[in-house]
Amino acid sequence: MSEQTTIERGQPSSAMIARSAPNPMTSDITRRILVPTDGSRAAGAALRIAAQLAARSTGVVAGMTVFESLPVYATGFVMDASAWATDPTLTDSAVDRIKRQLRGVGGEKWDLRVEFGSPASEIVRLTQATGTTLVVIGLGKHAPLARAFGAVTTMRVMRHADVPVLAVDRRARRLPHVAVVAADLGPSDVKVARTALALMERPAVLHLVHVRPEIELMPPSALGWDRAYEQTALQALEKIGAQIEAADVTVKPRVVAGTVAQRITGFAYSHRVGLIAAGRHSRGAMARLLMGSSATQIVRAADCSVLIVPPIGEQESKGS
Repeated sequence: MSEQTTIERGQPSSAMIARSAPNPMTSDITRRILVPTDGSRAAGAALRIAAQLAARSTGVVAGMTVFESLPVYATGFVMDASAWATDPTLTDSAVDRIKRQLRGVGGEKWDLRVEFGSPASEIVRLTQATGTTLVVIGLGKHAPLARAFGAVTTMRVMRHADVPVLAVDRRARRLPHVAVVAADLGPSDVKVARTALALMERPAVLHLVHVRPEIELMPPSALGWDRAYEQTALQALEKIGAQIEAADVTVKPRVVAGTVAQRITGFAYSHRVGLIAAGRHSRGAMARLLMGSSATQIVRAADCSVLIVPPIGEQESKGS
C-alpha cells in the first residue's frame, strides 16, 4: 500500500487523498535535542520523550541542569551565591540523581551539562551555543516553586528560544498520535504543522483548528458574515493541509468560534489530543514579553504537551 496523506473536511466520509514524499523535517528538527532537567517527574517525562525521538532518527540528545544562584543568608552575613552554588558538596548529590534519571531512559551516554545562573537564560544560551534544533522540557505546572524548571521557566524559554520548544506533560509516556494546531491562517501555519508532525507517531491525526472571533451583537447589514468567514477559513486550512508532506497522516480542518486559548484547549481535551502546537509570532520586545497572549494562555491551561514554534526566519537564520 502506498504512503499517503489524508485531508478530511468535516466527516471522514468526505476525505481527499493526496500523495506525499517522505518528510525530511523529522530528522532535521531532532538532529540535536537539548533536555533541561531538575530531576523532577516532569523532567523525567521530557527525557523519556526525547529518547523516543532520538531512537527513530540519528539525533543527538544532551541533558543539562542549572543551579540557580540565590543569595544565602547565614548568621547575619550575606554569602556570595556563586561560592555555594559551585561547591561540589552541595551539587554532587543532585547531579548524581540526574545521572540516574538519564540512565533510566537509556541516556547513560548522553552529555550532561551543569550550569549556574538563571535557568531560562542558561537554557537559551546553551541552545544557541550548541546548535540545538529542539528543546524538550518538562511542563511541570504543578511542581513546587522551588524547582528550577517549572511552568514559568518553560514559558520564558519558549519566549526567547530561536528553535521549537516542546513542553512535555508530566504524564506523557509515548509520542502523540493526535495533535491540534492552533492555526491563525498566517505564513507560519505550515511550519507549525510540519514541526508537530515531526514529533508524532504514525498513523497520526492532525487537527487544524482556526478560532474565529465571536461577535454577539451583529448589525443587520453583516448577517451571514460568519458563514462566509468560516467558508473562506476552511478553504485556507485545506490549502495548509495540502502542503503538509507526511505519510499516514489524517488532516482535519475545523473552524470554531470563541477565544483562542479556551477553544483550543477545550478541543484538545474533548478529542483526547496529546499535543497542542502553536506559533510564536514575533521577536519584538513586547511580543516576546507577552509571547502572544493566546500562546501563553494555552501553555497555562493545556492538559497535554505543548509545542511552541518560532516564526519563519528565526530558526532558518540560525542555520544560515
